Amino acid sequence: MGETDAQQQQQQQQEGGAAAPPAAKQRVISKEEMAKHNTEDDCWIAVHGKVYDITKFLPDHPGGPEVITNIAGQDTSEEFEEIGHSDSARHQAVPYEIGVLEGHEETATGCVVPKDEKAKKAASSGGGGMSGIIPLILVAIIAILTYFIIARQSTT
Repeated sequence: MGETDAQQQQQQQQEGGAAAPPAAKQRVISKEEMAKHNTEDDCWIAVHGKVYDITKFLPDHPGGPEVITNIAGQDTSEEFEEIGHSDSARHQAVPYEIGVLEGHEETATGCVVPKDEKAKKAASSGGGGMSGIIPLILVAIIAILTYFIIARQSTT
């Protein structure tokens, strides 16, 4: 029994993806077209291959509109990731999606990173935040044990 397109899309969104319905053909937008939309009154950005018209969102952007308008009309993937946007912020972008940047038709992921991609990135980044503290804890334990061994030997 096959799932309907709507069921597949709903499942994909629940899994962290936000792709257009499988039957929908996305509008392909050239870099030349992107470059024309670089003002506060007409503001497009591309993030990981997907194009967003965020003109109406600018007044609500927590960093202010100028943060985005300074880089509008181009691929802003690097800047978007450097800020460290939350999952909530990433999902806020979905309604503003208007197409895919030319050359990224097969690889575009946009602002929303699927859960399996997050897991891959976490695994490749060295195992998370605790991995750096474990050696420090071991050094502290060794230092404490050494202190007590030396203190015991000097009292006997």
